[in-house]
Amino acid sequence: MVRQFFIYRIRDRKTALAWYDQWCHLGPLCEIISLEDIVNTGYNHQEKVSDLVSNATFTWSPVWNLKYPGLASIQTPHMDDLDDKLMWKGTDNVEQGGSVACIWESIRPHAQNIEWFEVVWFT
Repeated sequence: MVRQFFIYRIRDRKTALAWYDQWCHLGPLCEIISLEDIVNTGYNHQEKVSDLVSNATFTWSPVWNLKYPGLASIQTPHMDDLDDKLMWKGTDNVEQGGSVACIWESIRPHAQNIEWFEVVWFT
């Protein structure tokens, strides 16, 4: 239920799982690329985003560019010395720090405000 709200901000590309974590605008790549294609191409399930990048470009299989045209729209994340950062993405698709209050606000049921509640609830 809450996995959809987590997104990685890629920095050194060494923490985010390439296939299962949400780190690009397409979502987890395992929802786009079949697991059979991943394994048949020689990749494994534990690879990080850094394992998919060589010389500042992705090392997709050439066949994938035709089979999965959305891959071409993924920008190669700029690499720096900081660790990848797991962020909370609220229901408004804005990355947030992930405080408990922020997470609760995203996942709690939101009810309509009732103007007459003071009639029932009083001191």
